Amino acid sequence: MRRHRSSEEASVIRLVGMLGRERNLEINKSDDKAILLRTLVDAVSHVPQNEILVHGTRVEAMFSYVASALGHCEAIKQEDAGELYCAKSDIAVPDFRVLTSGGEEFFVEVKNCHKVGTKYRYRMTHEYLTKLRNYADMFDRKLKIAIYWSRHSLWTLVPLGALVSDGRHCSISMEQCMKRNEMKVLGDSMVGTVPPITLTVITDPSQPRRVGSDGRPAFTISNIRLTCGGREVRDPFECKLAWFLFLYGDWNSGDPEVDVKDGELAQIYFEATKDRVEGQQFTVLGFLSRMISLQFNELTAEEGEIVRLSPSTDPGELGILIPADFKGKDVRLWRFTMSPNYE
Repeated sequence: MRRHRSSEEASVIRLVGMLGRERNLEINKSDDKAILLRTLVDAVSHVPQNEILVHGTRVEAMFSYVASALGHCEAIKQEDAGELYCAKSDIAVPDFRVLTSGGEEFFVEVKNCHKVGTKYRYRMTHEYLTKLRNYADMFDRKLKIAIYWSRHSLWTLVPLGALVSDGRHCSISMEQCMKRNEMKVLGDSMVGTVPPITLTVITDPSQPRRVGSDGRPAFTISNIRLTCGGREVRDPFECKLAWFLFLYGDWNSGDPEVDVKDGELAQIYFEATKDRVEGQQFTVLGFLSRMISLQFNELTAEEGEIVRLSPSTDPGELGILIPADFKGKDVRLWRFTMSPNYE
C-alpha cells in the first residue's frame, strides 16, 4: 500500500521553498510569488517535450509498482527525493531503497533501455557508478541496477559487480543480465498454464440482440464463462488469475468469434492460446514482472503516448498475489524461479 509521507499542500510548499531558495525569491512578495507561479506553469508545460525525462521518470515509477505488486517487498522507498545534507561531494543518490520480506536491504538504480538486440550493451560512466557506490557504502548497503528492456517489456536486476568496465564506462548486455538476474528476490517468477484460456460472453435471449443491417448488434450480457485448458473456472481467485493471464500473458491471440443464430447474436468467443512443446502439458506465458509492466503501461499510456507518469491506483491493485503453495484446480499453474548464474 502506498504511504504518503506528507500532504499535497506540504509537498507544494517544499517545492516552492526550493525554487525560492534557488532564485532568491521571497514568498510574501507579490512580484516574487508571480515569478514562482510562472516557473511552475512553464515547468509543467514543458514536461511532455522532455521525452528522456518523462520516459525515465515513468520507468522509475513502474519499477516501484512492479516491486510492490510482486509481493516480496516489505517496503520500497524513493531514495532520491527530498533534501540531502552530506559531508561528501562525490556521491549520487540511487532511485530506491528496498527491504525484502526476507530481510535483505539494498539500493536500486533504475534504467530504461529501448534498444533492440540481446547483445546490445547498456553503458554507464564509471564516474557515475562510483558516486552511486559511494552513497551505498556510506549506509553499508549493496547497490543493484534494475534495467527495463522496454522493447521486450522485461525487467532485470543485477549487482553492480555484474557490469564490465573498460576504464571509462561500465556496461552489460540483456543476455548477460538475464543470466545474472536477481528479480527473484522481489518475488518474480516465470509462469505457465494449460492453454487455451477462453472467455465466452453469453447474451440474454429475453433482451434485443438481433444483428442490424450495419452488422452491429445491441445486446445485454446474461453470463460470462471462463475456461482454462478445457476446464470451466468457477473459483473466484482462479477466475481472477485466469483473467490476469488472459490479458497479460504471452499468447498468440486471434480475432473473437461470434455465434449468430437466426439473425441473433447468441455468444461471443475470445480465445488466448499458444503452441505447446511436444510432450509438455503446459505452455509458458512469461515473467510476472513483465505482465505487471504491461498492466502498468495500459494504465499510463494510450495508443503509445504517455498520458500519466504513474497510475492513480494503489500498487497493490496491480498484478495478482499467488499463494506459495498454489497449484490450481481448474487453472493449473506452473512456476519457475530463476536463480542468477555468476560463472
